[in-house]
Amino acid sequence: MTKPLDATSSWSQQTTPEMAARPSLGIWACSALVVGNIIGSGFYLSPAALAPYGAAALVGWVGMAVAAMCLGLVFARLAGVRPATGGPYAYSSLTADYRAGTTQVFGELGYGLQADSFSFEPFANIAYVNVHTDGFTEKGGAAALSVRGGSDDMTFTTFGLRLATEFDLGTAKATARGLIGWRHAYGDVTRAVVQAFFGSDAFSVIGAPIARHSALIEAGIDFAVTPTATLGISYQGQIASTAQDHGVRADLAVRF
Repeated sequence: MTKPLDATSSWSQQTTPEMAARPSLGIWACSALVVGNIIGSGFYLSPAALAPYGAAALVGWVGMAVAAMCLGLVFARLAGVRPATGGPYAYSSLTADYRAGTTQVFGELGYGLQADSFSFEPFANIAYVNVHTDGFTEKGGAAALSVRGGSDDMTFTTFGLRLATEFDLGTAKATARGLIGWRHAYGDVTRAVVQAFFGSDAFSVIGAPIARHSALIEAGIDFAVTPTATLGISYQGQIASTAQDHGVRADLAVRF
């Protein structure tokens, strides 16, 4: 078992048989790793850049060697406290446990109209969405965050028109369909999360806002491949003054 370290205690450690059986890294091995990283970063690949400084360049090299030894000692002690693979990343592995939930309510009214082979459906719908996240504090390193919990409420209203028509495409039946509409968003359209590092002031992380006004466009076609199978492809778009969302979707529906 390893004793925890504090600001006033000296380095101490108890060795158990399990720890004695583990492979260990000493100060020289850790210093070699640090020096290897420095060489890999290109420090020793540009002596010409240091030549104009004369003897000061040699002092800089000696200083880097001392710094490498000190950093190697830091890694050696960290490896003793937390014998895990992954280098510096293993010494600051942050974890947190929290819960989040979403509540959605949706309702729609529509009225179908038929004119020859064309069908029309004016519609209006409303959707309510609530997203709640608990607050939490990360554990495992100096970069741990404390995140404030919160709740966001949004309501969407959409008014539009659906239309469709059927026609023959060779020996197969096909249905062309489309939608045009206007959507308005109310409530917390800009998501913000308040966070803070340990011992520092809180700050906010703000996500991309949801557009308050946007136009909806859909167009697609369905093919009756067999009496019980339908293949469809459609385009779906949402266009606002500050953002656009476009997508293509393919569906295969089989009825039993």
